[in-house]
This record gives sequence, C-alpha cells and structure tokens, in this order.
Amino acid sequence: MRRVFPGILFLLALLPRAIQPVSRPLVWYIRSAHFIRAMLSGDFSNTIYSEHPGIGLMWPVGIALKLYWRISDITPAASTVPPDFEPIHFAGPVSLSELTAALFPLALLIALGIVAAYAMLRRLFDDTTAVIAGLMMAISPYHLAESKVLHLDALLSTLMLLSALAMLVYRRERKLPWLCVVSVLSGLALLTKTPALFLIPFFALVLMVDALRQASEKKSWTVREAIYGSISPVLLYLLILLVVYVALFPVLWVEPSKGLGAVKWGLTRHATTAHPRRSFFLGQIITEDPGWHIYAITLLLRVSEVTLVFLIVGAMLGAVDLARRRRLSAPGLDTVLLIAYVIFFLIEVSLPEKKIPRYVLPTVPVLAILGARGLMAWTRGLSGINRRLAMLIVGLSILGQAALILPRHPYYGTLFNRITGGPQRAAQAVLLGNEAEGFAELAAYLNGKPDAEQITVAALPKHVLNQTFTGVTVDIDERPADYVAFHRNYTVREYKFEEWGSIWERYAARTPERRVDFDGVPYAWLYPTLPDNVRPEHPQLVTVGERFKHLGHDLLRTDVSPGDRFPLVLYWQATQPVTEDLSIFVHLLSPDGQLIWQDDGAANHNNRPTWTWEPGETIIDPHTVRLPSDLPKGEYVLTAGLYDWRTGERLRVVDPRGNERIDRIKITTLSVRRPSVPSEVWVARALAALALASVPVVVHRARPEDNCLDPADTL
Repeated sequence: MRRVFPGILFLLALLPRAIQPVSRPLVWYIRSAHFIRAMLSGDFSNTIYSEHPGIGLMWPVGIALKLYWRISDITPAASTVPPDFEPIHFAGPVSLSELTAALFPLALLIALGIVAAYAMLRRLFDDTTAVIAGLMMAISPYHLAESKVLHLDALLSTLMLLSALAMLVYRRERKLPWLCVVSVLSGLALLTKTPALFLIPFFALVLMVDALRQASEKKSWTVREAIYGSISPVLLYLLILLVVYVALFPVLWVEPSKGLGAVKWGLTRHATTAHPRRSFFLGQIITEDPGWHIYAITLLLRVSEVTLVFLIVGAMLGAVDLARRRRLSAPGLDTVLLIAYVIFFLIEVSLPEKKIPRYVLPTVPVLAILGARGLMAWTRGLSGINRRLAMLIVGLSILGQAALILPRHPYYGTLFNRITGGPQRAAQAVLLGNEAEGFAELAAYLNGKPDAEQITVAALPKHVLNQTFTGVTVDIDERPADYVAFHRNYTVREYKFEEWGSIWERYAARTPERRVDFDGVPYAWLYPTLPDNVRPEHPQLVTVGERFKHLGHDLLRTDVSPGDRFPLVLYWQATQPVTEDLSIFVHLLSPDGQLIWQDDGAANHNNRPTWTWEPGETIIDPHTVRLPSDLPKGEYVLTAGLYDWRTGERLRVVDPRGNERIDRIKITTLSVRRPSVPSEVWVARALAALALASVPVVVHRARPEDNCLDPADTL
C-alpha cells in the first residue's frame, strides 16, 4: 500500500484540478505570455509585470503556453495586446483549451506538492496521519477551487507548505540537504508572492524553539550556545534563498533596481491602501479595509466539515494530553509549530489594509494537516486498539467528505461549510462567484440554440462567457444584443455600477429566461433583450389624479427575508401634457400601517421629473427595496403614488372600474420570513456535536501512559 498510495494521491490531487478549469481572471495569462516572449527574445529588463512579483508562476505557465502554441500552431490571444497593455482590462477571447494548457503545469506542481507533503508528514508523524492529511489536502474544497484558477495563491500556498514542512524535518534531522530544500522552496515561494517573506522569521522561530528545547534537555548547553548554534543555518538558508531568487528573476540580471523597486512599491502599497475595487462583506458593499475578521469568517465558511470539527477535537485532546504529561514529544512540538504557522501568518496578512479572502489560502493545507492529527487522535482514543474499527471510522470520515466535495466538479468554489451555515449563510456574509461559476452553463444553453453562432450576448463579465460561447459576446452596455447576461459576483458588490447599474435594474426585477443556481443561491442570469415597448410583467392599470396612469410593475418575488435588497420597477404614463413637478413615493408599510421603508423623488432616480413626461410615453421607474435586518416576520404592504412635494398632497387613485380608492396604490404584499436552515446544515451540526460530545469519552478511556496524539503504531 505504501508504494501504491502516492500514485493514488497524485491522481486524486491532479485530476480535479487539471480537468475543466474555472478561471475568471486573465491577468496572469497575459503576463505569462509576455514574460516567456521577453525571455526567449533576451529582453530581460522587460520581464517584470507585477509587484508580487509572480515569477514563480510565469515560468511554468509561460513555458506551457509556448509549447501549446507551437504544437497547436495557433495565434495566441495574448498577441492581440502589446506588453504594456494593462492586463486587468483584457477580455479575450481565450479558448478553454488554451486556458487549460496554461493551468495544467500549476495543477501538476500542486499535485506533486501534495505528494511531497505526504512524504514529509510520514517523517514527522506516522504513516496513517500522513495518509489522512494527504487525502484531506487533496480534496480541500477551497484549495481545490483556487487551484483551478490562473492565479498565484494556490501555488504560493503549496510552496509555503512544503517549505514549512521541510523546516520541521530539518529541525529533526539537521542534515544539509534538507536545509537546501528549505531554502529553494522558500525562494520559489518568494518569487511567486511577497507574503512568503513570512517564511524567513518562521524558520528562525523553528530553530529558536529547537535551540531552547536542546538547551533544556542537555544540561551542559546554555541557551546562548543553543541560539548561536542556529545562526549559521539561518545565514546559509538566506544565502541559498538569495541565489535562487536572483537566478530565476531575469530582470535582476540586467536591471536590479527595476525589479526590486517594483517589489518594494508593492509592499508599501498593499500595506497602506485597501483594495481599490468594491467588495461585499457581512451584507455590506465595502471599499475600505474590512478588518481582520474577514479571514476568520472565510476560514469558518471555507474549510471542510471534517477539518473544522477535528481541529476543535484535536485542540481539546491536545490540551488534556499536555496537562497530563507537562511536556511535548517531537511530533507534539511539530504540531505546535504548525499551529504557530497558522496564527502568525494570519497576523501577517491582517496587518496590511489590502485584504482579500483568498490571501488566507496558505493556512488551509496546514489546517487540513492539523485536522488530520485531530481525527487520528480521536479515532485511536475512541477505538482503543481495535484497528478495524479505527480504519472504518477514518474511512467513513474521509469518504463522507469526498462524497460531498468531488461531485461538485468543477465548481468547488460554490462549496461552503455546512456546520457554519452552508451556502445560504455564506451568501449573506461574503462575496460568492469569484470565478463566474454558472456562465459555462449559460453558454451551453445558448450553444444549444439552432442559430447560436448568430446570437449576440451582452455579458457581465464577457471574458468568461466568450471562453465557451460560440456566438458573439460584447460588453454589457453594448447594443444591439439579443441577450444580456449578468453574474452575481458583479451585481452583489455593484462593481462599476455607474456603467451598467441602470441596465441591471431594468432586468433584475423580471423573470430570466435562464438562471443558474448552486444550493439555491442564484449565480448567473440570462435575459432576452427588452424591446422599447416592453410591458410590465405584472399589469395593474390604475388612474392617478387626472393626467397619470400606473401601468403595473416588475417584481421577481414576494417571499423575502429581513435584510434583503431587491429590485422593483414601476411603469407610469402621462395621459395629458404635464407642467407641474410632482414626486413619486414608494412606501413599505408594516401590518399595523407603520412606515418601514420609503423612496421618494422623481422617476428613474430623479432623472425624469413629471414635467418631462410626454403624453403616451411609458416611464420606467426602478427602485431598490431595502429591508431592515431586524424586521419582524409578517405581511407587509408595498405602496406607491404621486404627490406634490411642496404641499405633501397626494393624488387620488381610481381603479379601472371607476372605484375611487385612497391616495396610494397597493403594489403587492410582501411575506417576510426568516430564512429556513437547510436540513443538511442540521445534519452536519448534529454530527459535529456528536463528535465533540464524544471527547470526554475518549479522554476517560485513555490511560495516562497512552498518547493518542502520537501513536506508536499505524492503522
């Protein structure tokens, strides 16, 4: 089994990552393409394209692209823009096959990295722990999702993990080859992204902790002697790291100040400037630093259920074991150092103002290892010496997690921890759809139409739809188009809303022709382009005053929850010329008639005052209804009307039968209910509670001489 398992683990890690990539950003496609061209032409001074600096990614991706272009004999999409083109504005089209070729070396390197991590874990702990950890890392949903994206973080997290594990092996064995491995991996990680600077003080921490341990065990040693003995490994580590960094960073060969200046600028900028684009966090659109807790919430939602539960179980068992023994074994010390890795890295990424959830990714595989340690300790304590029972428990835990994750291929980014609320809770807390999941389904739907190649779709974003759609894809505000397509990642955070917001408001309140949901959360919408003479989906002919009519409204749903924001479109018409300036009101009334929410002003966000209404013209009037987060459940009435803003006097309302009503139109009734918790969330929480409740049993059954965290044998 020891000979076969690495191959199984490699395939389990590689295939989900390499098959059917899901990648929205094309920034690193452009950068890698231009990097390899500059390298092959000897233009080394123009091989710096980012402050990250991203060299660790551009080498393998650039080589893979060059080979693909040569074998396929195609003109690459990157050739359509010059090297100084800002890559964030690149919209393709890039074929899915070209994108797959670019991503394959990353998938390959990450899969090899997981197998290498398994091999090092065997040296640090035991075979069974290494097997469990390897499997949990291979199917970790968040790491899987980011591994299918042409970006830096999955590769960075793998290189940092390997470097940290190699540091722990070096601490144990003190052999020069392991120090060289540590240095090379750290250099590659630092070439990929500057947060890998964290590895330098972490290596110093590992050696300092080991020096203190040796000083306490060898009474002849002083602490000063032990620490001084660690200085030379640190210096050699830094020297090899520097050699690797310079050897693979081409701009440093000819113009060092240019490359180092870019990296220095990036460090300063990210430390003092929040992300310039709008994001979404805890129900709010944000443009400022969201605070450190964005990473805590991301981890709670993103780590797998098995990892989360057995992180807690492992911490409880570890605390009891330490209290009993009052000392740490070698594996126990390595576990503490891995915990320190997670804590100190979280502190590092929390200090700069620029915070993005994926920046926390380097902690995810380490948490999987710690979760594996907890699962192993819990299993041994629960089963005693019954190896078959222990194998059954471990097998069911891993297979159960795999059964929840792998069938979601390729959209692992839509998975969220069910214990902490699952996708429904995640949709209220963090930004979803980072890779435009669901657009491939819209493309497949359109490609199934008989005239697909003649169809034009205005899409947001267009550079994902055009990867698989055979027709014409244009920007969302381009006309004419047969369809419009929107994605949640843009609409929720209102990214560049001033450019397309009015288009979204017109469509979002209507029933789409096609919608793609994951776990009941909508991700992508497709609408036929609305004609100029569009009619309301919900006709409601009402006379308002003597010269106005309300024709109806668009409203997608009436079952809502506290805190919801949803679009409403009203349709008005003047029957005679209008000279006065009247205002429109939209009010939400509680069951007892109290005003809960209102939106008053001229039509279409104050752009169409009544004196501009031409007789017979249909006036489109969009609104966004915002419900308070603490709104009690009940039946609420949505009303509208016209009034003179100078006097407050409202126009009377008359229905088609000539019956005079009060001074407002009843648009609809909204049923406000708290969202129900899905059954799978309750099941996950029950199983988690059962595992946690069993910890006292495990502690009680363990004898003082047992050490379930450091098993002497394997399963």
